Amino acid sequence: MDETITVYVTKYALTSGIIKCNGKICHGVFSPDNPRKFNMLMLDGFTSKEYVLTETEAQKVFEEKRLKAIKQTERKLEKLKNLKMQLNEY
Repeated sequence: MDETITVYVTKYALTSGIIKCNGKICHGVFSPDNPRKFNMLMLDGFTSKEYVLTETEAQKVFEEKRLKAIKQTERKLEKLKNLKMQLNEY
């Protein structure tokens, strides 16, 4: 694909947020038209396979990532609640 399109980059959905930008897709990898703009966002040399083409899809990806992070955090919390002191002698 050689034309410029708008995509929603979801790679940083839970940290920096979803990024809407223009660029090109080559071999399944998105490259922004203005990479200098991304340097300001701490995304130096940015290319990503984690993108979608509509805002609705971006919202769906965000929600999936958010729910996954909540489940992981709940599992960690449960482990900590059940953790007992261990005394190891060497």
